[in-house]
Order: sequence, then structure tokens, then C-alpha cells
Amino acid sequence: MSQEPRSGSWWLTLPGVLTGLAAVITAVTGLAVALHQISAPSGPEKASSEKPVAVTTQNNSKPPPASSDTTTSQTPSSDEAAQESVALPAGMEVKLAGGDIVYKILSASLEPYNAEKRLLKFTIRFTAGSTAALGIGVSTSSFRLLVDDVPREPISFSSEGQNAFLVEAGSAKEDDVLFEVPTTENEVVLQISNDDPRTAGRGHETTKIPFDLTATET
Repeated sequence: MSQEPRSGSWWLTLPGVLTGLAAVITAVTGLAVALHQISAPSGPEKASSEKPVAVTTQNNSKPPPASSDTTTSQTPSSDEAAQESVALPAGMEVKLAGGDIVYKILSASLEPYNAEKRLLKFTIRFTAGSTAALGIGVSTSSFRLLVDDVPREPISFSSEGQNAFLVEAGSAKEDDVLFEVPTTENEVVLQISNDDPRTAGRGHETTKIPFDLTATET
């Protein structure tokens, strides 16, 4: 009679222990799953959190729309490039009338004018020797520009608007002589002549100076 309670108590206790152990395992497993879900967000949550970052990066890296003005200022057109002034070799000196007349080209430059023509400007110093008692006369006919062997007269000769002027003996004068040159021409010849009738006894003298309009001053 005394063994039945002991045997019954043992069978009643074992199922209780197993049930309690199963409850503990279930609770631990559930806690682990919950912690994993909290630490690792699901796929939709990742996409929603990363989307603003992607949009911000795109907005920051998006370049501003390029306007026609910006393109023009960065890349000059061929017409604008042709309108730039070019300094040509200078320093040539011409002596006429036995040295009484000296023409020295101080500078030469090619300047923009229009779509078909350019301006070729010579700054010249006119010097009259001390033996030229009456000085020397200089006029538009003293200069011609040969373009493809065709002589062209100056379009501007004196800053004072004169067609001729006198340089006193033993003195000098500086002025600009301008010619029109077609944009298609790159080789011209400056012709300088002594047409002062007071030196006619020494003969008519002419000097020709070629210019390469593609060359630049060094």
C-alpha cells in the first residue's frame, strides 16, 4: 500500500517537468525571433529608408541646364575667333631720296572689320633728313597695298583727316595708314613710293614689303 503513492507521485511529476521545460523553450525561441526582427528590418522597410538618400544624391549631382549663353562663352564660334586682332612682324625701315626720306614701320596689326573684310593698320614714323631743306611731303599716293597684285589705296591715311602733310627737315611725324583686306587673303605687299615732286630729280623710287597675315609678332 505504501509503494502506490510513491509510484503515482513519480508519474505525476515527470509530465509536469516536461511541460514546464517545453514552455521555457517556447518562450526563449519566441524572444530570439522577436529580437531578430527588431535588429534586422524587413525588405520594404529597407527600401523606404534608403529611398530619400537616393533622391538627395540625384538632386545634388544633377547639373544645371546649360543655356546658349554659357555654351557661347565657353566655346567661341569661328566668327568670333576671326574677329581677334593679330600683331604682325614690324620694324622694317625704308630709305628713299638718298636717305632724306625714312619710313619706319613701328607696328602692324590685323584688326576686325566685318564678315568679308579686315583692317590692316600700319603705324609709321616719317622722318625728314636734315639735308631736306624743304622737308618732305607725304600723301596717300605714297602707299599702296598689293592684294593679289591689285593695288589698293589707303582708306585712312592721316589722323588729322588730310590727304597729304609735310614733315619739316630734321623732324619726324608718326601716323597710321589703314587698308581694307579681304578675309580670304593672307599674303599682301605694302608698296611705299617717293612721290614728292621736289625730289623728282632723284628719280621715282618704290619699295615693296611683303606681309604674311598669318604670321604673328614674336
